[in-house]
This record gives sequence, C-alpha cells and structure tokens, in this order.
Amino acid sequence: MEEIKKCIVNEYTYERMQDYHWTSYREFYDWNVKCLHESQDDSIWLYSFCKLLSSDRIKLMDEESCATFSAYGFYYDHDKNIVIVNPR
Repeated sequence: MEEIKKCIVNEYTYERMQDYHWTSYREFYDWNVKCLHESQDDSIWLYSFCKLLSSDRIKLMDEESCATFSAYGFYYDHDKNIVIVNPR
C-alpha cells in the first residue's frame, strides 16, 4: 500500500488543480487512501501500475500535438475515477 500512496499526486500539483473543491491537500490525500481501501482490485492493479510509473514506462499522448508525456502519478476524482497525471 505504501508504494501506491507514493504515486498519489503531490501537494504542489493538488494546489494547481482548479476544478476540485477539497478543502485541503490532507482531505484530498485521505480521500484517495479511502478509495484505495475500498477496492482490493484497484489496489492490486495500482500496485503494478505504480511500479511501471516509477520505472517511467507509462506514457500519455496528447492527440492534438501527438506529443508523448511520462505519467508520474494518479488520483481518484470525486466520482472515484482513476485519473493519470503527467508533469507540467
């Protein structure tokens, strides 16, 4: 579980997220940990996913520019969807 928690977006990225209305990074982080605990399937999948993230093997492509970006983390949105994040 600790390996997965390391992949939750950091406080700096959280601060830049304008569309979400958590009151603090702590509330946001706790929400993500709660979601992890609710789904054993997600936890199993995210464990492998985070290992791939840390080895820079997950890429995202923007269809507009066809540029690829390295993914670095994830979070659960308010609807419990997993959102994959690439750096700025």
